[in-house]
Amino acid sequence: MPSVKTTLESIWEIPEAKFVILGASLIGFIAIAIYCALKVRGLIFGAGTSLTEHLDDFQEMVNRGELAPEEFKRVKASVKEKLRDEVSKEINHADSSDER
Repeated sequence: MPSVKTTLESIWEIPEAKFVILGASLIGFIAIAIYCALKVRGLIFGAGTSLTEHLDDFQEMVNRGELAPEEFKRVKASVKEKLRDEVSKEINHADSSDER
């Protein structure tokens, strides 16, 4: 009865088997690398709360009477301005990357 070592060595001698084993190993390595990169990215940047969720929270405060409607309008305008600035920076950054 052949041992496991001799069986593996005989399988390794088949060119198609080498191709399948190396291909599967490469795909596995790439999958692990992508998973790790996404995990690290999530840790660095975090999931964060969206601006609409924050605005919904402020709207609830207005509904409960904890925040004046005028103050909510100021917060909303400030958020819109910051969002517009961020989008503008992203567009400028993308444009400068395209020029390279």
